[in-house]
Amino acid sequence: MAAYQHNWRLEYDIPRGNRNLNTLNLKLDTYSAELNLDHRPLFRIFNGTAGASFQYQHNLSSAFELKKPLVSTTLLPNYQAINYGFFLTERYYKNNWETDFGFRYDNKYLEAYSLKIGGIQQQTDFNFNNFSGAFGLKKHITDSLETYLNLGLVWRSPSVNELFTDGIHHGSASYEKGSLFIQPEKARNAAFGLNFQAKKITIGFDSYLKYIQDFIYLKPRLENGILQPIITVRGAFPAFDYTQVDALFSGFDFTFTYTASKSLEFMSKSSIVRAKDVRNNLFLVNIPSDRIENKIQYNFKKNDAFLSIGHQFIAHQNRVESNSDFLAPPPAYQLVSLQTGLNIKYLNFGLTVSNLFNQAYREYLNRFRYF
Repeated sequence: MAAYQHNWRLEYDIPRGNRNLNTLNLKLDTYSAELNLDHRPLFRIFNGTAGASFQYQHNLSSAFELKKPLVSTTLLPNYQAINYGFFLTERYYKNNWETDFGFRYDNKYLEAYSLKIGGIQQQTDFNFNNFSGAFGLKKHITDSLETYLNLGLVWRSPSVNELFTDGIHHGSASYEKGSLFIQPEKARNAAFGLNFQAKKITIGFDSYLKYIQDFIYLKPRLENGILQPIITVRGAFPAFDYTQVDALFSGFDFTFTYTASKSLEFMSKSSIVRAKDVRNNLFLVNIPSDRIENKIQYNFKKNDAFLSIGHQFIAHQNRVESNSDFLAPPPAYQLVSLQTGLNIKYLNFGLTVSNLFNQAYREYLNRFRYF
């Protein structure tokens, strides 16, 4: 498989003199390829796949040549990145047991070109590489019930924006600053789950525990205990710095479906996430709030028509350190939604109202809640 993608992003502003000026110009070309080979059973036991992946990215933020940037105020520098990897996955089936395991090697080479104040051109190179591994075990207890356990040791190299970002991100109305000292993340993952499926009832429970060494995240800028916005000619913007800590994540997802008849069904799902900076014994910012979603759907016999009404409850996020964000987490809120649809020959029609009662609310993970 091979693919090519071209992205050209432009953002305009009117900083002075009532003139439209291009404040962001990113030309990103991505070339990618992947090769997969399903091999014959090994020792009449293992079935698996071996493969390789490759990706090349070429980004121009200013000028027409990679190595000759012209502007020193771009959000990201000119850069090229080469990523390649090799992997092997194997599966084993016996009676009611399924076992799978895999290994992967990845290498990322990054070359960035920027223009410093004074017209000095600078080249910065990075090379990241490491191995990853995963093991999974699944047991079919009955025809309706199965359980699984997954273990993994993975890593992630820092992205370009985590290393080089230095400026106003207009998409989120904030000032973001990367760090050339960011190191790859290294994670140890464990997941356990149960799945039950009967004639009318389906239940899914998925839990996880992740310890991420050098976890990368955007931290609100704090100096001497005081949150620091950035003042520009366009006004004040909240400032964030890419930071690393050792983090522990845990949580679960629960889904439940009850099919009362061919026409009527009920669906429910809930999600809980807990996260902490174990280096400093502090809660992390920007972690999703607890949430529960319920939906009742009626299916008509003709034209696959249906009508559903849903309810969503998002709790107040109270696991946040005081004075750690530019604004305290918003209160809990509830939304009611309505959805309907039908099929007529080759045409599908649908209508969705996501906030039926026009409820005013602020989402904790949306940075526009600051304004």
